[in-house]
Amino acid sequence: MAKVSRKSSTVRRFSDALKLLIERGEYPHHLAVETLVRALAKAKPKDWKADFKGHRVPDLWKRLSGGGEPQLFVDPHYEENWIEARDAHGSYIAYNIRVADKVVLPLLPARAPGQQNKRQKRIGRPPDVEREKIATLARDYITAHGLPRSANLLIEKVRDLCPPAKVTAPSDTVMKEIVGPVHKHAKRNALEARLLSLRRSGR
Repeated sequence: MAKVSRKSSTVRRFSDALKLLIERGEYPHHLAVETLVRALAKAKPKDWKADFKGHRVPDLWKRLSGGGEPQLFVDPHYEENWIEARDAHGSYIAYNIRVADKVVLPLLPARAPGQQNKRQKRIGRPPDVEREKIATLARDYITAHGLPRSANLLIEKVRDLCPPAKVTAPSDTVMKEIVGPVHKHAKRNALEARLLSLRRSGR
């Protein structure tokens, strides 16, 4: 990942930018998404890039922030860096989304020198957890109820399942390390299935 610098002109994946806002900006997940989408809606076209399957949508972020052409269907997969939607012209998928740091970094709060290092020292080493049991709970939930829209939602569901399963729920950081890959793998399978369906339908 690019070094965080407010003068940086580099780009990063949308999913990485979202993660940065959550971890460094301390935004709740839903607010991080809303903040980043609104910032991109106001940004210049050159400040973000994406590949499209179907048809291109130059005003993608204006649409997602409530403006522009109405969307008939939107299924964002922000943590996996792709968005599936449908408008009057048909279905499309935006993927491999890249965002300029000059859009992302101003959204971060200013920190005093050394503040982050002190915070990291306070966290300490996470305790041992029953990783495989927690991963199994995540997979079982997806099988029974379907894939939640975001990894954070799946983490919340799995955390609720831990006490009945007599599993010790770890910290948020460790939970993300365990449940995140499960969610990512399931989303990748879903994306591959949808792309295959679009190819077969000729869209």
